[in-house]
This record gives sequence, structure tokens and C-alpha cells, in this order.
Amino acid sequence: MTCERAKTLTECTIVNISSICAVKGFPTMGIYCAGKAARDMFHSVLAKEMSIGQAANINSKNDDNSESSPINQHENQNQSNVTILNYAPGPCETEMASELEESTFLDPDLSAFFRKAKKDGTLVKPKDTMEILADLVLKGTSKGKSYNSGDHVDYFDIVER
Repeated sequence: MTCERAKTLTECTIVNISSICAVKGFPTMGIYCAGKAARDMFHSVLAKEMSIGQAANINSKNDDNSESSPINQHENQNQSNVTILNYAPGPCETEMASELEESTFLDPDLSAFFRKAKKDGTLVKPKDTMEILADLVLKGTSKGKSYNSGDHVDYFDIVER
């Protein structure tokens, strides 16, 4: 979806499925971490651009025909119809977690983390993390915690360990 198309929608939420790897580096996970970090930054910048673009549209429709200025744009920044969320679902009980647990190429400490989490039953159930995501998208809040467009929100920012 282009920025111009998104600006015409009444309301829209774009979700980037992120990872803790976007904000924390792990040995042997360089390419994955860099990719996740790049996607988070892209979506963070997109949120700012959408807010400024929307504010410019609002200012251009003012009855007093005043010129749109960067100051006015920032005052109206929260009036965008597009919300962007970088959501990290936590270490989920998925095929990826199984592959990381069994990997001989991964950092041994990281493989050990996934083996222990599987054994202890502490991997996040996909259904649980998606319920949190649904609340964030549909209500703008989950368990009393909210976010700003472009934020990185981790499952464990909402749910205590």
C-alpha cells in the first residue's frame, strides 16, 4: 500500500511483525537482527511521514487559508488516520523456535535458551500473543498499556514474565 493510498482510508493500522532481534543483537543472528531492525526503522519513519503528510492535508483544508508550516504539521501530528505498530510477539511456540532449538549453527547459548523454554513450557502460545496484538490494533490498548504510532511493542511490554 502506498502512502497516498493509505492517506485516503478512513482508518488503517499497519502491523509489522517484529522481534526482540530488532532492538537487541544476538551472536550468529546478524542478518536476521539487521533485517528486523531495518523493518522497524522503516515503519517508524513511515509513521512519522504519514503523520506529517496527514497534518499537511488537514492544514491545507483550513477555512482561514493559512499556509501549512512545519510547526502546524507537528501540532497536528496525532491526527493521522494511519497507525503503525511494530509488534514483537515474543519467543513463540512455532516451527522457527523448533529450528532454533535444534540448530547446530546457532550460538550455543541461544539454542540452549530455546531448549530450556520448550522444556519448561515458557514459549509463548501464538494464540496468546495474537490476542494481545488484536487488542492493540482494535482498541489501541491491551491490559492498560497503549502505544504511539511507529512504536516497537514487545509481548513482554504488555504481559509480565
